[in-house]
Amino acid sequence: MDNLTEIKIFDVLAGTDIKDAIEEAIIIAETKKCVVEFDFNGVRMKIYDFSDRQMMIDYYGRRLKEREIK
Repeated sequence: MDNLTEIKIFDVLAGTDIKDAIEEAIIIAETKKCVVEFDFNGVRMKIYDFSDRQMMIDYYGRRLKEREIK
């Protein structure tokens, strides 16, 4: 049974690449059938078990650029 209402907070270690952080979060979401949230350089990421890796990487890049413009 999926528990997509449960949110697990994922602490990303310093020096981790965004691709690796997303991959690990997806694995946790798939295994635990939950939503995984983490902060990466000030960008809040929310990962589901069905999240597309490349779309999440692109989302991170857009949000980071938006922060730089402000």
